[in-house]
Amino acid sequence: MVYSFVTFLNHTVDLVNDLVYNKNMVIEIVKDKDMTEQLNINASRREQDDINELRNQVKSMIVARGYTMDKLAEELNARYGTKESKANLSNKLKRGSLRYIDMERICDVLGYYIDIKQHRTDRDR
Repeated sequence: MVYSFVTFLNHTVDLVNDLVYNKNMVIEIVKDKDMTEQLNINASRREQDDINELRNQVKSMIVARGYTMDKLAEELNARYGTKESKANLSNKLKRGSLRYIDMERICDVLGYYIDIKQHRTDRDR
């Protein structure tokens, strides 16, 4: 019984120490608000770059196949029974809110397909 109680106390002390350590880490992270804001700004810029890259890629595919946004929207509606419009597609591309199923359908209409491959890592070699 005494051994169990001592073991319990040791575990409790370890947990309290972990909590204090984690609390200090959180305080340090929150204390440097400018750094946190800068990290968010950088993440937002990277995300916007990704959105722009996707938008440009889709627009290139549309032009390469001789389509317009209007024609693409009409074809999507005809094939899939959707209610897409030029404005709706443009807004999805601009906001980066294009869903995977939307991209699959756009690729299908334009004669492309999506090929997902696993990254090679040092572990794979």
